[in-house]
Amino acid sequence: MIANRAQSLNYILASEDMTLNLSPNEPGGASRGGVSVDLLTDYYKKIGKGRKATIQDVTDLTVDDVNAVYGAMLLDPLRFDELPSGVDYRVADIEVNSGATGGVQVLQLALGMWPLSGVMDDATMARVKNIDAKLLIQLLGAAWIAKKHESPNWNPSPVTANGYGHGWSNRRLAADDQALEMAGNV
Repeated sequence: MIANRAQSLNYILASEDMTLNLSPNEPGGASRGGVSVDLLTDYYKKIGKGRKATIQDVTDLTVDDVNAVYGAMLLDPLRFDELPSGVDYRVADIEVNSGATGGVQVLQLALGMWPLSGVMDDATMARVKNIDAKLLIQLLGAAWIAKKHESPNWNPSPVTANGYGHGWSNRRLAADDQALEMAGNV
């Protein structure tokens, strides 16, 4: 829902953080606020900038820049403004964390759809509109964390000394609570 865009972006940025993340695990080698070099390159193509983004471009991102990238590259393809309150934020948060199409795939998984196309089509939107928003938020959290359990970075590894499982679990609980609160305000 369009009225939730600003609040959703604030919640997502609180989880993603504007600290520069330099890592070989990040697409393009760096991210800031959840925007990687590769995502920023795709955004540049979309807006006609016509060049590959650099780590310096990512370093220079402002909150407004990140929100513009999220809007054009993630929220608009999700049909964010058509989603029910709370579901919109939860799917957007998963999309930012999982990459383009990841949020829709988790949504389709939560809705029991197969195959998982990763495309927010009319069939997916129809199913979203025919399920209680609060139930769908809980199903989204469960489906997302189940997908995260498949990650080699869930537990400690040579790449992630401590693993990300604990942080992902905490993010799921916080995001579910925030989304349920948004759904309750309808």
